[in-house]
Amino acid sequence: MTLLPVLFSTAHALDITSVGGGAREIGLGRAYTAMTGESESLFVNPAGLAKIGTAELTTMYALLSQDVNYNALSLAIPVKFGVIGIGYIGGYTSGLSQTTIEASGRISATGGYNYGSNIGAISFARQVNKRLSLGISGKYYTKGSSQLSGSLGSGGSVDVGLVYEVNPKINIGASVQNIVNTGMGWGSGVTEGINRKAKLGVLLRPNENIRILFDGEGEENKSVVFKGGFEADIKKNLSLRFGMEEIGLNGSENYVNYSAGVGMRLKGIRFDYAYYYDSMLTYNSTHYASVSIPFISPRMRQKQVFSDVAIDSEGFYELDYLYKSGVVKGSAHDGKFRPDQIITRGEYVVMVMDAKGVKEKIAVDERQIFKDVPESYWGAKQIGQAYDMGYIVGNTDGTFRPDESITKLQSDMILHDLGEKERISDLRRISVAKMVYRKLNSK
Repeated sequence: MTLLPVLFSTAHALDITSVGGGAREIGLGRAYTAMTGESESLFVNPAGLAKIGTAELTTMYALLSQDVNYNALSLAIPVKFGVIGIGYIGGYTSGLSQTTIEASGRISATGGYNYGSNIGAISFARQVNKRLSLGISGKYYTKGSSQLSGSLGSGGSVDVGLVYEVNPKINIGASVQNIVNTGMGWGSGVTEGINRKAKLGVLLRPNENIRILFDGEGEENKSVVFKGGFEADIKKNLSLRFGMEEIGLNGSENYVNYSAGVGMRLKGIRFDYAYYYDSMLTYNSTHYASVSIPFISPRMRQKQVFSDVAIDSEGFYELDYLYKSGVVKGSAHDGKFRPDQIITRGEYVVMVMDAKGVKEKIAVDERQIFKDVPESYWGAKQIGQAYDMGYIVGNTDGTFRPDESITKLQSDMILHDLGEKERISDLRRISVAKMVYRKLNSK
């Protein structure tokens, strides 16, 4: 007779990727199907890897059920034709007792053993176009103990997924896990089935600082369950998260667990923590900690456009795109972008006009409209177009003051006149640039 830990004793625990690959995912109630740009996505929806722009390693540790050492590692490597992902998840416990029932009915120990469950994964993801990303993962399982006769098993499976960006504020994700699988073959000759899972998720971004996620998940022989998560950036490099997850039992019975977490970014490295509360089995309530580290080659560092916007920092890829498109520029004095400064009136008009695509639609006659916006000014054309179309007016002295910081009221008035429903609450240069990038890439 053998006593096995709870983590490995039920059929649904065959695929331990359901525990998660990162503390951010767990803090969001594991509602991660529509998330993109994170290396741990390969365990939920491989298509989420497609938008990763630099190599990233995520590693996580937790002590499950006060007894099982749980480790997760995921590596995403962008290549010319897509993104390759490599992942590992393992749970391991030691010092378990093997027992037997004697003729007298007394239970006695006959020895000890270790028990583990491991999954290795290789993934590939690619952006098919600006909106659609596809991904596929191959997984190999091992489970059990080599110290017990017939108690070591192995098997393989394939996951597929997609993420579709409906618009800059909405992502839809879908994945099918274990869509093709060999089952788990045991040394005893028994083959145990691996359940298929279908997931559908939505990611909503009401503004730059808020993300809301919903997932629905159906697994063979279980009822459909739902998950939800909420994330808010309360400071530039600090995020708070909350989540809830419905857990399906056998049949149609479900219960709800809750999670909360925090994320902090320091010099490009992201530190995440989550606490997961199991409302039915409280001893399963667990602390999770993970670290995500970007790896940037010297060749990639040469692509750095602005000296104060590192390649692994917030908004680098958006700024790189906008700079090459002529939408943003750095300081003429030192080449810096100063991402956290409030955007100026001139920069703002140039960005929002380009985001609306107005510069391609009308021509402005070569004349100086404002005293302080000469024809040589880098944004003179867009400012002239905005004036001719009635989106801006000058001051009574005939100036526009393009180098003054824009106010919230001025921003709202311009967006209203442009017919934009969205308002920009964060007027930092980096935040406006990211909004413009989304607009340009949603057309």
